[in-house]
Amino acid sequence: MDVSFIIPCYNAAKTLQSTVASIEKTCSVPYEIIIVDDGSTDETEYVTMEIIRLNNAVRLYSQCNKGVNAARKLGWSKSSGEYVCFVDADDELVLNDNVLGWLSGKYDIIKAGGWYSKNCQRVDYGNGYIGEVSDVVSAYTLVLEGKLLPYIHSAFFRKRAITEECFDINPRFKIGEDLLFNIKVMSSCRKFVSIAERFYVYSMNEESAMHTKIWGFNYIRDFNDEMENLILPYCPELKDKLTLHRFIDYTSTLLFPEVKMKQQYYMEIILLLKENLWLKGLSPKKNVIFIENWSFYGVYVRLFHLLQRLRGRKIRMVID
Repeated sequence: MDVSFIIPCYNAAKTLQSTVASIEKTCSVPYEIIIVDDGSTDETEYVTMEIIRLNNAVRLYSQCNKGVNAARKLGWSKSSGEYVCFVDADDELVLNDNVLGWLSGKYDIIKAGGWYSKNCQRVDYGNGYIGEVSDVVSAYTLVLEGKLLPYIHSAFFRKRAITEECFDINPRFKIGEDLLFNIKVMSSCRKFVSIAERFYVYSMNEESAMHTKIWGFNYIRDFNDEMENLILPYCPELKDKLTLHRFIDYTSTLLFPEVKMKQQYYMEIILLLKENLWLKGLSPKKNVIFIENWSFYGVYVRLFHLLQRLRGRKIRMVID
């Protein structure tokens, strides 16, 4: 099966060649590489032209800076492979026949694992569920239970399973946009599979949004609203699972040392708990210690924050 590797770039001149080389060295099926320059101000275009000179399977498209999601959309629209694989411009792929053998045309999505790479060391990551999924309720259940990786990378998507609407994600959601993309694609999938094999090497960039930013309470409320808007029209029976997901997100967010403890947030949590008393028994214990008493819970949260700081936890900027 033909594969289109889509690489959105912004000032990626230093890393792009190694990313492309990893595909060239390890991909044994027909492929194309589509590089989308998202308004770079460094030598990304020059580096890409040198790559194209040596490999006619590589194509370049350029746009003014619109963000990674718009760059992925442009690359997808220009792709010709049956499957697409989205690759960040500072990451690498390690492909083999065991991985590529899953591109049989049977599945709309193949979700795999990979490695986090930092300081020349690699740590495995993978999906909590391994196997086939053939209905949207099961797919969304696995997502809500955290058993499927939320990433857009580490996966192959059948091109025709993706629509333009899948890329239409509210720009407010700078964290979690990959998860929203996956939810949209899954709504129209016939069958997909989560595999044990790994192929993606994710570079742990300390300056990325993942490492420098964290969501606040208002943000996570809006994000859960968006998830409900996407999932409930297809699967109203998942209302309770969405409620549990929201409750855990709310209580977990208040445990971030960057997030200020406010009584209005506490009151939202308590209202949700009173309307769904079963939540407390299904949430992580550390999230709900003293939760039914504002004073005790407030002290607990602040002590939890202090402990995190004493352990040297890096403080991130809050997006709220």
